[in-house]
Amino acid sequence: AFHLAEDLELMQKHGDLARQWLVYLHEVIGHGSGQPDPSAQGEPATQLGPAYNALEECRADAVALYQFLDPKLVEIGAATAETHGAVAKAMFLVELTGQLRRNGQEEGDTFRGAHSRGGQAVLNWLVQPEKDYGIAVVAKEGRHFVQVSDVAKAREGVKDLLVKLQTFKSMGDGAGAAAFFEQWGNKVNKAWQADVKARLESLALPKDTAFVFPKL
Repeated sequence: AFHLAEDLELMQKHGDLARQWLVYLHEVIGHGSGQPDPSAQGEPATQLGPAYNALEECRADAVALYQFLDPKLVEIGAATAETHGAVAKAMFLVELTGQLRRNGQEEGDTFRGAHSRGGQAVLNWLVQPEKDYGIAVVAKEGRHFVQVSDVAKAREGVKDLLVKLQTFKSMGDGAGAAAFFEQWGNKVNKAWQADVKARLESLALPKDTAFVFPKL
């Protein structure tokens, strides 16, 4: 319901693996990276203020998307040389389509959660009309879908985003980070919201889910 017909086979083959590695890289090297500049006084969390959590989630997503295409990931067995590009494309679709759906799950005009604000910034950054990052949100029969046409360009887009995010963090630029999220991450896209909300309602999916972990 949320992927283009041309991507369904790709997602069936590689979607689960892409989702796993997106989480692994986000949590381990995403949140585990990013040093403050020696000239910056104080901790980034204090200097960045309310923008800090969204910036960290956005940066961790961007790190994961960028680093997965490093040849090292083939060396450690995350994917084969033959499937590396396909899994990377699936990872972009997992990340960006997931954020497209969040627009339909949000009731108001503004995202408040750090993950949602970070994800919206990644999606908006990659589909901005002034740049060709190989990513688009296309409308077909009134429904919106993420289209990934060039993974190499998408990686370049993520790199450009990372430079900006890491500069905010390293220099403790709270005002710059706040302005960035106001432009790219805070606002719900009303067209996406109306479309996705209607699609979710037609599927009768639960609004909330809970996971009960067994004691092993």
